[in-house]
Amino acid sequence: MRDQDLRPEGAGLDTFEPEPLPADHPLLGFANVVATPHVAWLSDAARVRLQREVALEATRFLSGEPLRCAAVNGRPGSGTAAVTC
Repeated sequence: MRDQDLRPEGAGLDTFEPEPLPADHPLLGFANVVATPHVAWLSDAARVRLQREVALEATRFLSGEPLRCAAVNGRPGSGTAAVTC
């Protein structure tokens, strides 16, 4: 089978332009598409972990220890940055 013969069985999407998608957007009409808000990852457990990790990283910074995660600037003027952990 060639790559161009393959067709996706479905899609899970969580970032859109615009955000959120309008209720009548064509993507939302497909039975094989799961569309979630951009914050779909945010569970109670994820929030607790995020708060704990931020506190630990702040403690590392204030203690002069190496940071576990480092922000790296994107292209100048792009308004983007990447975080490496």
